[in-house]
Amino acid sequence: MAIPVTDFSGDVLIWFLPLSVIFTDESTNIPTSRAWDFGDGVGTSVDQNPTYSYPIAGTYTVTLIATNVDGSDTMVKTDYITVLPPVPVAEFSADTTSGIDPLTVTFTDESINTPTVWEWNFWDGTPVSTDQNPVHIYSVPGTYDVYLKAENIYGYSEETKTWYITVLDDVYTIDKYHDEIKKFAYRLPTSLPRVIRKNLTLLNVEVTWLPVDWVLIEKYLRRLKRIFRSGYSYLVRELREELEDFVTELLTP
Repeated sequence: MAIPVTDFSGDVLIWFLPLSVIFTDESTNIPTSRAWDFGDGVGTSVDQNPTYSYPIAGTYTVTLIATNVDGSDTMVKTDYITVLPPVPVAEFSADTTSGIDPLTVTFTDESINTPTVWEWNFWDGTPVSTDQNPVHIYSVPGTYDVYLKAENIYGYSEETKTWYITVLDDVYTIDKYHDEIKKFAYRLPTSLPRVIRKNLTLLNVEVTWLPVDWVLIEKYLRRLKRIFRSGYSYLVRELREELEDFVTELLTP
């Protein structure tokens, strides 16, 4: 028997933190023991085919000493493993998400992993912003998505918050719209005719036919149409669960 001829490989040589590498001993001449050094000043192993997770970004030299009864051999692979810093994870918040136009919103970048470049889209027809924490003025009533791309030299990620900003005109205040919807909910009859099922699909509840006060129904359908007119779809989202629960309770025998 001869001394081992040491060699090894890793399944991933370069990737983003956290990086876990499976090392495979490819030594010949039947080594009976092994000593691995993963090059970060911490990680070692005596397993034949160890797995090691690098906790810090950097470039690492890996060493394997393979031994049998005839002796030892060492293989050093310089700068063998490269662990890149993690790409940014985009996240953000706003100081307000609804109000009367013109609505001024201050957005705060809350992305992690040190982005250096930002791209914001407010989806209201205005140019994108490359500020880290932009201040944006919405001048047209409506409900808007907001998009952020956070990037550094290692990569990027994106975050879109749908229906995030709601801009109202000055016909009603937000509180008054809330009050109108709540009044509508609490005055719903306990059973609803099939003719208005389509008008209540936004509540996601099943209704059954029973005689009701048609004058009352028509009155509240007109109110519903007025309140949920274009630009106020945020109420469907914001009060959906509250109305679903209430109507379901009313329709439960």
